[in-house]
Amino acid sequence: MKARNNNQSEPVFLEEKLQEQLLEKAKGHYLVCFIEHCPLHSHCLRWLVGQHADTFPVSLTVVNPRHAGIGTEQCEMYCSDERVTMKYGLTRLYDDIPARKATAIRHQLIERWGRKFYFQMRRGDRPITPAQQQDVADVCSSCGWTGSIVYDAEDSDWQW
Repeated sequence: MKARNNNQSEPVFLEEKLQEQLLEKAKGHYLVCFIEHCPLHSHCLRWLVGQHADTFPVSLTVVNPRHAGIGTEQCEMYCSDERVTMKYGLTRLYDDIPARKATAIRHQLIERWGRKFYFQMRRGDRPITPAQQQDVADVCSSCGWTGSIVYDAEDSDWQW
């Protein structure tokens, strides 16, 4: 797919840029798949990464093609290539929340995610996935907060 960059007259190949981003994020730590006959492979991150895996490592961590259910319509290892909105940072979350509710929310999020992950997400070091964003909404609601939920930043990314 070709698109024009507004700053230049040269075409930019979006697919190649996305592939580069995908491979850079997955490099050396992502479970890959080589099952060609899988009906879901054309939109599976594991298969896409496998198709562009570097030839340097002698071994890779791969999906076992002999496992029951792998390579089917209900593949348990399927990971969609759809980009999702990731949020970053919880430092502004508590700005408008009364102190008692903010304390209760903070304690429940720490209980749910663990202290280390909570503070990584609070600082913006770890992305907050859509499921975790729902956790924040559920906890805020259960603590009586009906106002808006404010994150420090957001970005579109793959959900690894």
